[in-house]
Amino acid sequence: MTNSPENKGLPKLTQSEILECLTRSGYVLESRLIQSLSNDGFFVEPNQVTLDPRTGKSREIDLIAEYYNREAASAPGSCVKTFFPIEAVNNPFPFVLLSRRIWTPQSPTDSYVQYVTTPKPNSFEDQIGDWYEEKQPVADKLFSQYCGITRKKSSKDFMAYHPDDIYTSFLKLAEYVANELRYWESRNIENDKYWRLFFWRPCLVLSGDLLALETDTNGELGLTELDFGQLEFNWHSEEFPATTVIDVIREEYLLNHLKNIAIRDEDTQRALHQFREKYRH
Repeated sequence: MTNSPENKGLPKLTQSEILECLTRSGYVLESRLIQSLSNDGFFVEPNQVTLDPRTGKSREIDLIAEYYNREAASAPGSCVKTFFPIEAVNNPFPFVLLSRRIWTPQSPTDSYVQYVTTPKPNSFEDQIGDWYEEKQPVADKLFSQYCGITRKKSSKDFMAYHPDDIYTSFLKLAEYVANELRYWESRNIENDKYWRLFFWRPCLVLSGDLLALETDTNGELGLTELDFGQLEFNWHSEEFPATTVIDVIREEYLLNHLKNIAIRDEDTQRALHQFREKYRH
């Protein structure tokens, strides 16, 4: 590769060096996800922004995906849909979920399912199946802590640590969902004639391994390989404590995971449309 005039005197980079740099950065991972999802029926919007309330500046979400539901399009007046804000992380070493979340009376289960309906109030929420229970976190996949693995500087040893970039990704996802919910709450939807049931399912997608730290009945520690887990991410929204459940998924499992959610949405969509037709008559 040749240097431009302003870069004279700097070492030249080969194509392989540039490709290696891009691969480590995660940009290639994002491109793969966009291509894969687009090829399988998802609408994908890359580099979407969310407002950081602490700085007043916009921050980018890697991509937002939604499945194109042909049945919803053919059922005028109603729609059930899940939006998937996604942050992509190229992790050369395993990402570990720890501390399985055990229910307590203080568990913030009311905030586990992020959704809106229109109109509000409506007549259909309790009439179209067990969608709320189906959207709850998977009991044996929900964790409350996480860590990354990295190599110590100037050493062959490894250590567990709390990656700042991962925390930033979790926070961006949580804030994006909170901003979307506030947007819908600010709309005049009381008299909206369109029946909506919209969900948000934030996802952190990993190119590398995902592990769970487990403790057996004898108190012995062990590691389990996961394709998918969930993190109860606690943060502050406008000075108030908030909780957002974030799916943590290996790249190879993402498409299957999102399609399964879309299929369940289609079942709920059918039930909503059938109820709407009865309601109108």
